[in-house]
Amino acid sequence: VPVAGAYTFRVTSKGNAWLWIDGTNVITNANLSTHSDEIDRYYTATVQLAAGHHALSFKYYQLSDTATAEYVVQKPGATSFAPIADGLSMQKPATGSTFAVTPVLSLAADDQGTGTLAEIRYSWDGSTWISPSQSGKTASTPGVVHIGPLADGAYHLRYQARDSAGNTSGTQELIFNVNAVPETTPTPTPTPTVSPTVSPTLTVTASPTVSPTLTVTASPTVSPTPTPTGDASPVPPARTHALFLPLVQR
Repeated sequence: VPVAGAYTFRVTSKGNAWLWIDGTNVITNANLSTHSDEIDRYYTATVQLAAGHHALSFKYYQLSDTATAEYVVQKPGATSFAPIADGLSMQKPATGSTFAVTPVLSLAADDQGTGTLAEIRYSWDGSTWISPSQSGKTASTPGVVHIGPLADGAYHLRYQARDSAGNTSGTQELIFNVNAVPETTPTPTPTPTVSPTVSPTLTVTASPTVSPTLTVTASPTVSPTPTPTGDASPVPPARTHALFLPLVQR
């Protein structure tokens, strides 16, 4: 049972049928006692179950014709009935009789309401029997024993139930292999690191334009001093001028 809640069970049969859960009778289909015709009839019951393992027992018989019987369950929140999965079919993944995961087996027995079930015992070799008290394992639910986890290898399991008077049920057998495939952790794909593209900054420094100054010196023209004659007035000496022309760059 994956979650605790109200589970509705339905039994269908032509003949009589009974359904027990953890040793308690929850459905009795007394079809042959109350009806002369043998047709399929449905009976339901809702049971509050805790999460975990539970022992379910079903019994039916048919006086004549073809015997048909079925039991299904409607889980909490579901809108339809579905078959009940047994403990082995829930051990996934598996191929045939080989478990691809490390399994934990659950063995179940029920005394169908008599209250006489004493223990479930099992054996790996058919001669040495192990009970839950000997293996140090205790059942969380009466009538249920868990075995495992089991290492890789070949197994031949035998199991049976005993009542308080020492009576033993028939021996059931299960032959299987365990070849657990280790889970592999996928290697994560590295995330590429993108380096940012840096655009270089070009700094242009303008050198100032210097207009050079061109100095032009005019050479003075020296007039010779004439020799005065008569009353001629003396000629004043010539003056020297310096011209500074700026050179304009175009």
